[in-house]
Amino acid sequence: MKSNQTKTFGNWWELRSESQDEQSQTLEVLQGMTLEALNCTAPRGSCLGRNQSGLMCFYKSYNRLFRDMNPLPPIIFLHGLATSGQRTWGVNGWLDLVTEANRSAIIIDMPGHGDAYNNVQNATFEKTISYILDQFPDTPIDAVGFSLGARILLTIASQNSSRFRKLVVSGVGENLFTRDYERGKRISEAISGQNQLEDPESQYFSQLADAPDINRETVLQLMSSPMIDLNTDMISKIECPVLVALGDRDFAGPASRLVEALPYGTYLELRGVDHFATPKDFSFIDATLKFLDAEPEW
Repeated sequence: MKSNQTKTFGNWWELRSESQDEQSQTLEVLQGMTLEALNCTAPRGSCLGRNQSGLMCFYKSYNRLFRDMNPLPPIIFLHGLATSGQRTWGVNGWLDLVTEANRSAIIIDMPGHGDAYNNVQNATFEKTISYILDQFPDTPIDAVGFSLGARILLTIASQNSSRFRKLVVSGVGENLFTRDYERGKRISEAISGQNQLEDPESQYFSQLADAPDINRETVLQLMSSPMIDLNTDMISKIECPVLVALGDRDFAGPASRLVEALPYGTYLELRGVDHFATPKDFSFIDATLKFLDAEPEW
């Protein structure tokens, strides 16, 4: 019995037959047969299994086979203030790594940011949450959020944690519960571009807002809108596993009150990492992929 082998996606190999009848017969015979008996070639150490489309495939490893037979949900990525999904996650290699792990990613840009540059009608905190929720699948998902994106995901999870299988939040901690109005004012002035501020944090936000995919007016409107205040009682209602990652040089810390309030929280300290370096920190990337069962196989 001959079958044609086609390499696809770099992750697995489809075993195709000329007709559905022949393919059905092939599936019955394949159990327990060697690659040589099938008169085709496949990588050493690969294993055989049926993919989601019903085709028999040669997989690079049993983990690959298990993942395809037991598909995990997509991973939603949500960026921070005055940046975009591509600049936060794409440039830093997250999307390539997730794809290599055979997981799908959903990149959401907040109103006024990135691909949502012209989305001015949702430029309030409450409307932004609704806009983001509209892009969630119906089934529980995994999600990764940084800074403002982490705050939004925690807000959603505190109201309905069943929307998540697992959640990773970074760049947030005590700042979720205690507002620093002076810092917020400086950041707003930096994003507006009206004042030349000398402190490094303000200069950084000013540079972020200079990007052509940032709508300054919409971002400022979002910042000035009322936020949903979080407290430990709300956080305690999040019943999915949560990884909290925070740099030991991050102004958002400490994260102790957040971690203690989470019923299933895990804390990761990023040594020598400040707020803005978080998305590109290797220890954060590695721990997140492991936590979400999304480690690539090389």
